[in-house]
Amino acid sequence: MTADEIAAAVAEAAPRIVGGALVRVREPLPGHLALEVRHGGRNLELVIGVADGLARIHLARDLPPTPPGPSPFCLRARKRLRPGRVTALFQVPGDRVVFLRVSQHRDQEGPWQSTLVAELFGRGRLFLLDDRERVLACTGPGGPRGLMPGEPYRLPEGGGAEGRDGAVAAIDGATLEARYAAWLAAAARDGAARDAARRLDAERRRIGRRIANLERDLARLRGWEAVQREAELLAGHRHLLTRGMARVTVTDWFDPACPPREIALDPALAPEDNVAARFRKAKRARGGIATVAERLARDREALARLDAGAGMAPEPPAEPAPRGGAHGFRRFASVPGWHVYVGRSATDNDRLTFRLARGNDLWFHARDAPGSHVLLRGDGGAPPQRAIHDAALLAAHFSRLKTEGGGEVMFTPRKYLRRPKGGNPGQVLVTQEKVLAVNLETADMAALLARRE
Repeated sequence: MTADEIAAAVAEAAPRIVGGALVRVREPLPGHLALEVRHGGRNLELVIGVADGLARIHLARDLPPTPPGPSPFCLRARKRLRPGRVTALFQVPGDRVVFLRVSQHRDQEGPWQSTLVAELFGRGRLFLLDDRERVLACTGPGGPRGLMPGEPYRLPEGGGAEGRDGAVAAIDGATLEARYAAWLAAAARDGAARDAARRLDAERRRIGRRIANLERDLARLRGWEAVQREAELLAGHRHLLTRGMARVTVTDWFDPACPPREIALDPALAPEDNVAARFRKAKRARGGIATVAERLARDREALARLDAGAGMAPEPPAEPAPRGGAHGFRRFASVPGWHVYVGRSATDNDRLTFRLARGNDLWFHARDAPGSHVLLRGDGGAPPQRAIHDAALLAAHFSRLKTEGGGEVMFTPRKYLRRPKGGNPGQVLVTQEKVLAVNLETADMAALLARRE
């Protein structure tokens, strides 16, 4: 907002909130405070935001719900400002700095007065001041002025000043909210893309490390023939072995020149045990080659999918979830009368499983892989097999199985789940589960994602 737009917004808000009772202070978005004021029989909400590039002040109509875990600044502002009465709201002339004064006593001055200062420019900040205008709390670093708690507040030296452009009409709150909602949505999309890129890079590095380890293991296992030859040489020279020997020199019959060869032994083992240990090692190595090679091929394929951009598509940013009901979860339509709900975080998973789900609702989760809790709910009766398959697909898609193109998903009625004692949010103990294998690389998966509600 420009200085003129701020002046217009303050001119609109001041007569509607000054003299009113400040009844609520909340933090709907990072870097924002929403102040609810009761005045003239109506409750109004003034939003003040100093998020980078999103500085604003106006009367709000439709702010998002308060997420859990307010910042320390918000907690200090709640303690200092409420319950109180708004005694003044004004702008520093020609500057993008706004003062809001609140008194917790009928006397408007004295130790009961506090001031909220909003510096609404570039990298703006919020300051909470006492009655002598000393800093009690602030958002962000000290900046060039080095203002820290306990120091007198000083205005920025021209950092927020602008030239005047003439009179500006008051901007409608709905218009401002639409403007900032578009900016926030764009910022959320950019953040989601950056998060997805970071997840993609981390997953690529993780799979790359696993591939390097498997390649080393495979090279080592492919040397089983040398271990087998050592075992046969030791068996043929059994008469040379005694307990306590650390090495023995034998004739290498597998070389046409029959040179002498030194073989290391375990001094703690008897001669026959040293021979048997060599044969067992060769057998295990020979049998493990196929398993390691299969895992290596699977990881190389997963890495190729990530490099092609098919492994981890950016997901929409999580919306703040209210405390009750099915809002805040991803919801997908399955067969008529049946819907699938998907958690977004550990807290959402816990709420989905232990607050939303009913006893006979089917619960799904990727087997042996981290992922979202998934709930299948319908109008009643036994769920159709198609609905079960849809829920299993979503459980695999919103888990680490997505990078592998599918896998096994377990499911069970909600009544067979319980929280582990002392467990973290989202942790469950599962009993009487069934397992369903799904393949994500099908047209069914794309069609199901398109039915998101």
